Amino acid sequence: MKSKYRLLSALMILLSCSAAAFFFSAFDRQIETVYGDNTRDAIFEIKKTFLQHTVQNQIARIDAARQRHAGLAIARLEEKSALLETFPSGNREEFIAFFRECFRDGTVWTAALWDPAAGAVLHDPKGLLRKGFPGTPDGGEFRDFSAWKIVDFRGLRAFFGISRAAADEAVKKEIASEIHASRFPFDSYIWVNEVVNFDGGLNYAIRRVHPNLRDTEGAFLSTETRDVKGNRPYLTELEGVKKDGRIFFTYFFKRKDSEEISEKLTYAELYRDYNWIIAMGIHLDDIFASIGEANEESGTTSGRLIVLFLLLMVALLGISDLILLFLEGKVHGESRKGLEDELNRDPLTGAFSRRAGETEMARAFHSFTKGALPPAIVLFDIDRFKEVNDTFGHDAGDAVLKEVVKTVLRNVRTTDRLFRWGGDEFLLVAEGLKAENALPVAENIVKRVSEHAVSVGGYSIPVTISVGIAFFRDGDRGYEDALKRADRALYRSKSGGRNQANMEE
Repeated sequence: MKSKYRLLSALMILLSCSAAAFFFSAFDRQIETVYGDNTRDAIFEIKKTFLQHTVQNQIARIDAARQRHAGLAIARLEEKSALLETFPSGNREEFIAFFRECFRDGTVWTAALWDPAAGAVLHDPKGLLRKGFPGTPDGGEFRDFSAWKIVDFRGLRAFFGISRAAADEAVKKEIASEIHASRFPFDSYIWVNEVVNFDGGLNYAIRRVHPNLRDTEGAFLSTETRDVKGNRPYLTELEGVKKDGRIFFTYFFKRKDSEEISEKLTYAELYRDYNWIIAMGIHLDDIFASIGEANEESGTTSGRLIVLFLLLMVALLGISDLILLFLEGKVHGESRKGLEDELNRDPLTGAFSRRAGETEMARAFHSFTKGALPPAIVLFDIDRFKEVNDTFGHDAGDAVLKEVVKTVLRNVRTTDRLFRWGGDEFLLVAEGLKAENALPVAENIVKRVSEHAVSVGGYSIPVTISVGIAFFRDGDRGYEDALKRADRALYRSKSGGRNQANMEE
């Protein structure tokens, strides 16, 4: 009888384990399906946000470059004016020749010189005076200039200015170089098309910047162009930006580093001032590969849990179900957290991204409005960084960026957060740092950075930074107000000789 009971018990245990394993397997497959769908949706939304924020950050950098070049144009005007003032009194013809030499570069400068008393034109290579120019400062003709000046020298009157077209061309070249030098994960990149006919059709746009097809930059595009599946991506993109100024869409295109063609998710936004469509995309099979890896990891964990069920018998089936649910939720949460952390990091320097910075600044300002102490907002950029790129190459520029970030992080608290705000500009948010201590802390960072030259290719590159500091104020309407004050303080550091820190009181 005992043998029969033992056999029956063993059979019952075997049947119970088999049933538990069967139901567990079915339950696990359902969880994997739901988990896979949720993961797919979450990753897809994260990638869309990544594309949109990256394009919008690029647009912000264009606006910043235009403001910077406008300031440079004004500075160049003042330099030329001061140079003319240094010419010694004497021969009038020598002064006219000197004036012509000062503004010899007609691609940048527009200049005219005349004798108002005699009504004589002395220098006017672009025929401005023949058009009745210059008029009053409110005249429409001045709209074509980014910066201009009318001054009197020794009884003569002069006009000189930098055309808006010349200033914009300098910005466009700078942005093109920046985009070509940018590196992003998942084989993604930014490209720019300039629309010349918003009605579409043949030659409706020009490919201005395209890291994947550099040899075709300058080529005309057509809205009739189709991909391998018959889609007309240029038409879809044009209609989307005409309607809403921006669009998400998919089409088939070759990968950056191979001839393989696959489906691509793209975000495009219109920059109206230049008629530029600025876009960025990511291949969908890269997204699906991430999902597959997550599912494979989940499947391995589930298989081990099934074996555990068989060993622990019926008494542990209920507990094992709870463990499974806990582990599934943990794997899902860690996977998503890892993906979000990856997207919130600048891939080059390891600093947090501008997207993360904007979120942090909004959170800090909200806390400030509820009575919390304001953090120190420390804005800095690398002095003469463009000269480093132009002289030593973008690889050297990348090395400088990474070394500056390492140096700064070594000299701040672990609770302080460093964000790459754009290009060579960074934002440090220091919670709990009092106003009286902020400037000494910033000056120490300036000193430490200047002590570390960067060695690249046998060259030792000296590096310095300029810093601006600000805090939230009661009258601020948003965190942007404090950023503007920090930017003004940064400008004072620049104009004061660089390699220093200033604070906006």
